[in-house]
Amino acid sequence: MSGRLARVGWLLVAAAGLAVVLLASPRTFSLPIGGTALALPGRLGAGGAVLLTACGAVAVAARTGGRVGLSGLLALVLACAAVLSGSPVLVAGAAVTTAVLSGVLGLLVTIPAGRLPGLLRECALASAIAAVGACAVVGYHPEVSFERVRYLSIGLSLAVALLLAQRLAHGRHALTRRGEVMLVTGVVAVVLAVGYAEALARWGPAELLSNVELAVAELPGIPGVAPVPLVAFVGVPALAWGVFTRSRFRDGWWACAFAAPGLAEVAASLLHPTRSPAETAVALTFSIAVGLGLGLILIGIDRFFSGGIGRRRTRRRQVTGHCEPGRAQALL
Repeated sequence: MSGRLARVGWLLVAAAGLAVVLLASPRTFSLPIGGTALALPGRLGAGGAVLLTACGAVAVAARTGGRVGLSGLLALVLACAAVLSGSPVLVAGAAVTTAVLSGVLGLLVTIPAGRLPGLLRECALASAIAAVGACAVVGYHPEVSFERVRYLSIGLSLAVALLLAQRLAHGRHALTRRGEVMLVTGVVAVVLAVGYAEALARWGPAELLSNVELAVAELPGIPGVAPVPLVAFVGVPALAWGVFTRSRFRDGWWACAFAAPGLAEVAASLLHPTRSPAETAVALTFSIAVGLGLGLILIGIDRFFSGGIGRRRTRRRQVTGHCEPGRAQALL
């Protein structure tokens, strides 16, 4: 009963923080009442973001077997101190920390799923957590460039996720060929997704760049809205592949680790300087749909070749989805 009450209390605090952020931030929405817009002072938006950061720290600690109370209190105190100090560096640090927590929590909250409805459910849940994190990040109003927050969030979330995957998959000594394939594929995909767009923007021919941007922007059917490569081609496919693999093998955690950068990018997406929240929502929705399709293709390829990839080694380490704790229990 105490555990259920704690979860209900956590949900209520998170919902309150999200509501405050949404009502206080002009980058999200304002609620029209009687011809006027109900909006809270912008300063309160940072307070709601602090609550969401603390809730994220509590949830990550609960799933990793850490000290829940201490983690939540420490996150609350540090985030409050950053906001009250008014220091742009500290506020930006709180925003980046929130994005990283959102990316890591998005993959930790998932459970194994061996069928399509389960895959859709887990990907939707992880994306929703990252979207809530995006509201918290923009609630801090960090005075820092979008690219800095993006790159820091991607790098830190990937590092933390890989460390957690190493423990959840029983270390590198238990790494099978399937896990090795996941690691190599994930690293290559992240490098290509992050590096290609940067290289094209810096050194690509102007005519080629304009043609690529025009073609990509028209994909969702809404002019000016382009999909997010790290979400569409890395984060969501890795999450779907990993969640499916975890229903049979622990190696699935290595694939799930590469979902964290994509989810962290979602959490930082509302800071984009030229894209409106509506355009961001459409782009991310389209990216998630593309990512799910690619994830299903990866699962199909994995199942086709699973008979020949480390069959003897992986058979000894095969586990069922029931071996993992429930969604509200600690993984470690």
